[in-house]
Amino acid sequence: MRMRVIKAGRRGQALAARDALAGVSGDASGEAALEELLGRIAARWAGLDIPLVPHQGAKDTWVLGALDELTAALEVPP
Repeated sequence: MRMRVIKAGRRGQALAARDALAGVSGDASGEAALEELLGRIAARWAGLDIPLVPHQGAKDTWVLGALDELTAALEVPP
């Protein structure tokens, strides 16, 4: 009789552990997906140049130039 109680107790612990492990597994899968997406975004942006042009002939002042390439990169899903 006592052995059945011990087995039932272990079974309950195993079920609780299973739920906790399922939660950790889901979190890890989500994190892996985010890391993959971030890697693809970083690779895309690494190949882009941000165009800077002097502001009205100023020596140390720059403004953004044409952003067509950057805008196109933002519109395409990673």
